Amino acid sequence: MVRDFQSVISEEIRAQSRDQLGELPEAVLACAGGGSNTMGAFAAFVGSASLSGAPEGSQEPAPDVDLLAVEAGGSSLEVDADEGYAPNSASLSTGSEGVLHGARTKLLQTEEGQIVESHSVSAGLDYAGVGPELSHLVDEGRVQPVNVDDDAALAAFHRLSREEGIIPALESSHAIAYLEHYEGDGPVVVNVSGRGDKDLDTVIEESTARDIEGAPTMEVFEE
Repeated sequence: MVRDFQSVISEEIRAQSRDQLGELPEAVLACAGGGSNTMGAFAAFVGSASLSGAPEGSQEPAPDVDLLAVEAGGSSLEVDADEGYAPNSASLSTGSEGVLHGARTKLLQTEEGQIVESHSVSAGLDYAGVGPELSHLVDEGRVQPVNVDDDAALAAFHRLSREEGIIPALESSHAIAYLEHYEGDGPVVVNVSGRGDKDLDTVIEESTARDIEGAPTMEVFEE
């Protein structure tokens, strides 16, 4: 399973947190589209029994660690049933139960069960559903679904690039953006799931069209 391959992320979070902090983090934040990187970041904290080859003790549940799945809120959390369109990709936050691609999960759909097209500034998060295990963990209350809008994700992209020299994928920028809204006071791990050079064309176009806080003058990319 994809979750098992990606679970090295959460195993490393546990191990390095113990080593660097002397404790587990208070929270783990990860962006959520289909949910593969999200489950990879969460798996070792929910005690997934099927993590073959995981180090001893790394599969023990850690219920005190908050797990937040950050979805793309796009430009609105509404669904236009008449147009078959949702200007977001927040199926965990706003979707309803249904079946897509053979899996029962939370979906962006009309009342009649017709799947709608999703859209946000991050094409990598745009999917009308989400992995069924992640959906189940939300139903059980173990994972909290949250979301940020397009402007916040773009601002976070520029902020991390400017302050840390790390160019994040627009997917990961959603998790980075939500960090400002997290109200805890302990250490937090944000999973940066990919590099952002693939997204530069989109970032340049969208930042030019919007008044994004902290965005550099886009002409620098035209040289």
